[in-house]
Amino acid sequence: MIYETIFNSMRKMDNYKIINTGDSELCFIFCSSNNIYYPDTEEEIVKTIFEKDRYEWERISQNIEGKKIFLRDILKAWYAHGINMEINSIDKIVLMLKRETSGYKIVTVGNSAGGYLALLLGAMLDAEYSIVFSPQNNLKKYDPYWKCPFLSKEFAKKNSYLDLSEIIKNQSKCVFYFYSAFCQEDVIQANYIKKNNDFYVFPMNSKWHGKNIYNFNMKTLLTLSPEQLIELNRFYKSKKFINKISFSIHLDGIIFTLKKFLKTR
Repeated sequence: MIYETIFNSMRKMDNYKIINTGDSELCFIFCSSNNIYYPDTEEEIVKTIFEKDRYEWERISQNIEGKKIFLRDILKAWYAHGINMEINSIDKIVLMLKRETSGYKIVTVGNSAGGYLALLLGAMLDAEYSIVFSPQNNLKKYDPYWKCPFLSKEFAKKNSYLDLSEIIKNQSKCVFYFYSAFCQEDVIQANYIKKNNDFYVFPMNSKWHGKNIYNFNMKTLLTLSPEQLIELNRFYKSKKFINKISFSIHLDGIIFTLKKFLKTR
């Protein structure tokens, strides 16, 4: 009963935030993952959602100019039930975003379940490009790794978005796809989309889901133009795996990288 009361209260919240900074034609849509709060305790939910009003990507994206829309799924259900009581489906999320992004060039960003939504929105909103980290592209292939009770119900629905292959196949713009090359659940998802010519894939030498590059490199990565991201991908094209330290040095320089490593020791 306590959990039901808390979740009902959270569903009454907007669960999206819009920030405008600077004069830019770009609108970034940042999609939070299922790690928006953890562990799944009443105390953590109250602290993270009600007190801090947390959205993933908000702090990292502070230096980015343009319109920024932050989304979160407090049910941790790959946005299948939308974000709140009114916007209660993926289709309604898309309708809301079409209104909010009218006249803008769209960029979608997300990690894990947020990456799943970023891929989906990128295709449905005809985004300029998407940047995704360890996304789930096919929840049917994901289910054997982490059993999710709600997924079995979704499998029975004809119009569910469990498998994004047909949707993202028609993606007209490019996707920059980072995954952990030594994480089996990431590898299976990545293999599912590698044949798509519009995907620029970055196989990082990490074994951890959702932790492909260092957080301190995110700010620079998000400010790169699609042309710069394509060049970055070409630079590593011959590499079977991309070393995270090498990537950091190439992106932000050796002095910056050393300072960050020394700071964490």
